[in-house]
Amino acid sequence: MRQRIQREKAQRNERLPLFFITAGTLAIAIGAGLLSIPH
Repeated sequence: MRQRIQREKAQRNERLPLFFITAGTLAIAIGAGLLSIPH
């Protein structure tokens, strides 16, 4: 029982960096898009 909880926790931790990478990439893309718009 305890092993399954640890395994699920490990899977969640593996997915977390991917979320940050995706969010970071989106933030950079949006930032670059805003900068490229002539003011």
